[in-house]
Amino acid sequence: PGNERADRNAKQASILSHQQQLNNDSSSSSSSIPHLLSNRTFQSFLQKSFMDQWIKIWNNPNFAQEHTHTKKLIPKPLQSIDPALLHIPRRELRIMIRLLTGHTLLNSHMYRIKRKDSPFCGFCPNQYETIEHYLLHCPQYLEHRKSLFNGLSILDSYFTNPNDISLKTLLTGFPFSSIEMRIKILMLRSQFVIKTDRKL
Repeated sequence: PGNERADRNAKQASILSHQQQLNNDSSSSSSSIPHLLSNRTFQSFLQKSFMDQWIKIWNNPNFAQEHTHTKKLIPKPLQSIDPALLHIPRRELRIMIRLLTGHTLLNSHMYRIKRKDSPFCGFCPNQYETIEHYLLHCPQYLEHRKSLFNGLSILDSYFTNPNDISLKTLLTGFPFSSIEMRIKILMLRSQFVIKTDRKL
């Protein structure tokens, strides 16, 4: 038992030492590593280290420039996994992630990464096929959009006027804090995508 404990502590110290090297730009508040760590303390240390690193990346100007779409929807990095994500089926979750990151098969993004010759919508020659255009404006999907808005209006009076429904609401469930409500919004949005048969 003593050898196993020594091996475990040595392994933890090695991992933490490596983590410190990755975070050598961070403050010195986490400079000393205790020799003996409980699993909970060890996990908390790692979680804080990873979060500090993630916040630094998030606030990096180069990251902001490359991910303007995501930062408009989520101004600050999440401190933990959104509970709503744990209740969404894999297919719908894949749709949600693509819409949140902006990395879709819509013409605007495909043109940006040089996979399409034009960023314009195939049905609206003068409009870029962006996520906002696809979800909120393109007349090709008008009937599907009516069904989406009807479903939303049943959920809450907030959705009475379709013109008040924002892209942020459709993609994140904002401004609702209820997990159940946000899941319903995100599922209705995903059903819209599936029914339009537009590959994302």
